[in-house]
Amino acid sequence: MSLALGHAILIGIVAGLRTMVAPLALTIARHSLLWILFAALAAAEIIADKFPRAPSRLRPAPLIARSISGGACAYFLAAGTLPPWIAIACGVAGALAGSYAGYEVRKAITRSLRIPDFAVAVAEDVIAILLAVAAVKL
Repeated sequence: MSLALGHAILIGIVAGLRTMVAPLALTIARHSLLWILFAALAAAEIIADKFPRAPSRLRPAPLIARSISGGACAYFLAAGTLPPWIAIACGVAGALAGSYAGYEVRKAITRSLRIPDFAVAVAEDVIAILLAVAAVKL
């Protein structure tokens, strides 16, 4: 059960970093044809994130979307292992933690180390994908 809790929180963190990478990883792991839809959505999100005018992930709409993604993915990932409400709560908590931590770390790296935001954003994409792979390996 504790392993399932960790995976539920981790998939939530992924959703907090990149909203659509979490469901993409889950659909690929489950061999669902929905991966095609989520791959397109994840690619669009990853590209849009690089534009300076992209809205902050901490604004209400993106934060709600990340929380829904994290909760839903945790629910489906931990189905049969955790009670649904615990899985959803872990996913939402992970998504909120990932959103806020991702924002603060990205801001700190670009300001203090003077690394261009684009490079930090690409590194964040890679981290989100690697964490997603780890989360779906039950």
